Formats: sequence, C-alpha cells, structure tokens
Amino acid sequence: MQALGFENPNVTAWRSRLALALPADAAQESRELVDAELAWAQRARQARGLGVALRVKGLLTGGDAGVSLLEDATRILDECPSRLEQARTLTELGAALRRANRRADARAPLRRAAHLAHHCGASVLAHRALEELKTTGARPRSLVRSGIEALTPTERRISAMAAKGLSNPDIAQALFVERKTVENHLGNAYRKLDIRSRDELHRILSHAPA
Repeated sequence: MQALGFENPNVTAWRSRLALALPADAAQESRELVDAELAWAQRARQARGLGVALRVKGLLTGGDAGVSLLEDATRILDECPSRLEQARTLTELGAALRRANRRADARAPLRRAAHLAHHCGASVLAHRALEELKTTGARPRSLVRSGIEALTPTERRISAMAAKGLSNPDIAQALFVERKTVENHLGNAYRKLDIRSRDELHRILSHAPA
C-alpha cells in the first residue's frame, strides 16, 4: 500500500508497537515513530488508527499532557467499533489518572475498561483494569454484573424478543405489561451489554448459549 502512496494505520500499526518496545534511551526515536503513525492515521481519517496512535503518544508523554492525549484517544475510539482498543485505552487512562493521584476520576474509565475487556474475552486486560480499580480504593463488583450473565430472566426474555425484530409495543402486548416496562428492561440490558442498538443486541444474543 505504501507503493501506492497510501498506508492503512489499522493494518500497519507497527510504529506504535515498536515505539513502546524501544528502551528508555531511545525516547526520541519512539516519539518520531508514533508521530509518523499519527500523521498517517490523520491523513487516512481512520478512527481506530488515530486512537491507538494517540494512546501510545499519551503513554510516552506522561503527566497531565499524557492524560489529555489519552482522553482524546478515548473520545475518538468511542466512535469506532473496536471495543478491545477502547478497553485498552480506558485502562491506560484510568491508570494514568490513578498515578496522578486523581483516584476518583480514574474509577469510571477503569470500570468501563473492565466490562469491555470482559465482553471481548480479554481476561488479562480485564484483570488489570480491576486491579487498577481496586488500587483507587474502589470495591468493584464481580464482572458477572455486566454481560449476558448479568441479565435478569425478564431482561433476557425481552431482549430476545427485541432481537427478533419485535417492537416495544408488540413486546408489551405479548407480555401483558406496559410499554414503559419494556423500555426500562431494554435500557438495563443495553447498559449491561454496553450496546446501543437492536442490531448489536441481535449479534450478541445470536452467539450466546440458550
């Protein structure tokens, strides 16, 4: 792709990985590598590549400026479907805030990171986020309180009906409940599953055990 004058940072994000792997005495080379990857991502307008590059730049920068870069990376990755990269960035943001003695601020991103990593099956990352969260003084609940396992029987039933294409009024009529009740249960399910649409609901439930 470089021969054509184009490089996809989602495919060739080797610079950011190398930048983190270089020794401390190669700090200038690390910065140059990540700046180059950041420039490629900006030209390609790739949210994932841009978010990853900003995350690495934030880690290399450190301090308040590093936290600001990690916050920027988090906002950008929120707009793309890469949940694993979101989890990684939220973990690094929470850890950076904790190191800056901003423990209360660190808890929200670390909780979200743990849940996202759990959904992705990234158990090592989820464990790290939970350990960072405990270091802030929080007492995180079990990860089972998120994901499919956390759904109540009613939430699971209503979610399954919604995933099959039934509207909220149709579900309410079938279950002899108020439409608001259906909306509340679906809202709880969306929060526990960290999703925003029926399409995502169908995707998750279609791969879940009965």
